[in-house]
Amino acid sequence: MHVGDTDRDGSAPFAQIERDDLLVADGAVSEDGRVTGTYVHGLFANAAVRDELLARLARRRGISFTPRALPADRYAALSTWFREAVDVRRLMRVTGVGRG
Repeated sequence: MHVGDTDRDGSAPFAQIERDDLLVADGAVSEDGRVTGTYVHGLFANAAVRDELLARLARRRGISFTPRALPADRYAALSTWFREAVDVRRLMRVTGVGRG
């Protein structure tokens, strides 16, 4: 869960993300491009994004990069099981955690 705002202190945002029909700035990239931060969950699960980022980093270092598959995500399987087994909306409602 992300609560708060990014203080970019003059750095560029990582991305523009559509939220409620508005484009909002997400994360930050340092002026030299060597430091990047984002709140995008699951970004590295996208093979195209992950491989492009790692390939760029490898080129900067002058080394080769060979894409490879990620191991199975055990937490994703657990999350799927939990959502199928538990009425999460009801759980949040009765515990007073969420709206509902």
